[in-house]
Amino acid sequence: MTKERYVELDLAKGVGILFVIMGHIQYISDNFRNFIVAFHIPLFFIIAGMLICIHEEDKKSLAKTVMKKGRSILQPYFIFSLIFIIAQYEAYRIGSSITLELVKQNIYLTLIFYGMSVIWFLGALFAGEMAFLVVIKSFKKKWTPPVLVLWMVISCIANRALQYYKGVYGNFSCMNYLAYFLQMIIRIGIITFFVGLGFYFWIFRQKVKISTPAAGLFGVAALLVTVFISRLNGGVDLHYMVFHNELLYFCGTITGTIGVLGICYGLKDFIKFPLLRILDFYGKNSLIVMLTHVDTYLMYASTIVVMHFNKDILDYQGNIRFCTELFLLVAAAEGVIIFVINRYFPWMVGKRRRRK
Repeated sequence: MTKERYVELDLAKGVGILFVIMGHIQYISDNFRNFIVAFHIPLFFIIAGMLICIHEEDKKSLAKTVMKKGRSILQPYFIFSLIFIIAQYEAYRIGSSITLELVKQNIYLTLIFYGMSVIWFLGALFAGEMAFLVVIKSFKKKWTPPVLVLWMVISCIANRALQYYKGVYGNFSCMNYLAYFLQMIIRIGIITFFVGLGFYFWIFRQKVKISTPAAGLFGVAALLVTVFISRLNGGVDLHYMVFHNELLYFCGTITGTIGVLGICYGLKDFIKFPLLRILDFYGKNSLIVMLTHVDTYLMYASTIVVMHFNKDILDYQGNIRFCTELFLLVAAAEGVIIFVINRYFPWMVGKRRRRK
């Protein structure tokens, strides 16, 4: 197993997680949001597949891999889910708008790995990685890609059918619970495809040599294509399985991911530049940012603060100054949260405490 750290992957995760923050700012323009959501979450699943290839996890014992992923993925998944559920229950007890039924529903969603809020990402990541490893260990490498593609196509068809039946029977509580479970199962097929895409993309990358300037230019071109695709397909959401046109959705995720990775590869030789070091920092700590920027009410509190200092703005929607200040405040606050968690509570994100 190689010990080399691929700077472009950390930079790409840094770009991705900052896009996640931007995507959760409710006042950004619809066109910009549609561009972000076209690929920002699949980017992480594709990078996860690349890391499986880099670390040769497909050749290792599945049981040992499950134990390792259990610590790094499931441990923070259950810890943050528990914190979120306890907070909701206390809000219910003091008479807020939170209902006991919502608390029970979130417990159910956690246990079936559907997940709540942004925490869904971790349950989906674990399921997708494990499913991919099972597939690649069960089939020869040459048969794994067609199996993944077939599974993805079946998942897309099943998702369309599920959306139809949800529209017909969605008013029944028991049907909602069943729909969540079925949607979680269907979603695994989509995410496993992304993980596999990353795995085989890395194999291809090792065989093809490309200069960093050429990679950067190719990345810019790929992102421009993604902008065009996002205008055609509108807003999508992998969490809730909203794809609109499936072909455009997968094209957008692929071009967007290639775009970010290409640009980051093109910039990797300039990692000592302050801006790139910041991206690298957020990339290495993307899990912490993913779990804390929304569910700690950081985004909500930051919005109130920025509104207080921008009373001259009559309409916040699409206002570049307002959205930029809000983004910078959340990102800066996340820097503090990253330090605190890494220094005092590393177990919350599946890390071991560093020995002095």
